[in-house]
Amino acid sequence: MLPGKGITVMKTRVISVCTALLFLLVPLCVFAKDVISDPVIGSDEVMHLGHYDSVTNTHTTETVTVSELKAQNEAVKVQRGLSDRDILAGHNPMTGNAVSMGGGLEPQSLIGDYTQSRVNVGSYPYSAVLLIWASVDKNEDGVVDTWITGSGFMVGSKVMVTAAHNFFYTCNDGRIVPITECRIYPNQASAAISADRDDYYHPKSWTYSTVYTESGNVEHDWIVVTLFSALGDTNGFLAVRDPASSLSGVTATVSGYPAETPSKRYFQYKSTGPLKSYTTKRLFYLMDTEKGNSGGPIFILGNQVIGIHTRGSASQNSGTRIFDGLYSIIENRNLAA
Repeated sequence: MLPGKGITVMKTRVISVCTALLFLLVPLCVFAKDVISDPVIGSDEVMHLGHYDSVTNTHTTETVTVSELKAQNEAVKVQRGLSDRDILAGHNPMTGNAVSMGGGLEPQSLIGDYTQSRVNVGSYPYSAVLLIWASVDKNEDGVVDTWITGSGFMVGSKVMVTAAHNFFYTCNDGRIVPITECRIYPNQASAAISADRDDYYHPKSWTYSTVYTESGNVEHDWIVVTLFSALGDTNGFLAVRDPASSLSGVTATVSGYPAETPSKRYFQYKSTGPLKSYTTKRLFYLMDTEKGNSGGPIFILGNQVIGIHTRGSASQNSGTRIFDGLYSIIENRNLAA
């Protein structure tokens, strides 16, 4: 078996809001307004990060600015003779070709409505979208209470991005508790998932915002995961679009694994439509989604990912935009993988 494939169970608690001393104290961020605004270039945001390594069973936190992250990445790239395109361009395994990471983009025409349609998981880019199945111990008594489903997507050979709430579960009483195990299924296209299946992969380490685990702030609902296995080499990975590039007039696709409709469960579906609005850290749209789609990619022409689907409502759906700091973290994890 490949390392990390159906052999490692994360029995150790990763983190809990109840153990506040493990966290840096950070202010609650102001929620973004639902208005169109391109990112502020040159801003130097302070990021409060948590890191967990399942091999050494260690958890650390750090406070770092985006400019510091960029400087770290640039030093490694210079040392290795790499460019942004070497790190953040996508990979189509069907053709062996690199996928553009962004630049100029012409608005697309929308044909049809926003309903979900099933996709072929053996075809890129959908082969790069993964099913996440995670166990939760709501009472934190050592017994698994439930399994939840979510989605994720590859952005590198070993690097997956998903929603933080797929790794940190919000209980009815408001507590945010870590999942106890994460199972990752590529090319999932059947109506059966059970606890005794062994054809899954485990994460090796992950980086997230402690602002989310302390407050549940939707602007920080993201997590960057390093896998044991290079699923991106065989399944492909999406290009990460430069957050400095405008999204005005573009059409986007949301893809993932809906779980509310029984007939859709454990199959991958997509929905395509225009962005309704966006801010520096949030995307808003009308494309259909369900619970289970959370963590799936929001991508545009050229299979360039621009965000992570995280929320649904009766009026509009929304996701975390790939903002400057997250873009730098994805690059950093790819350089370290």
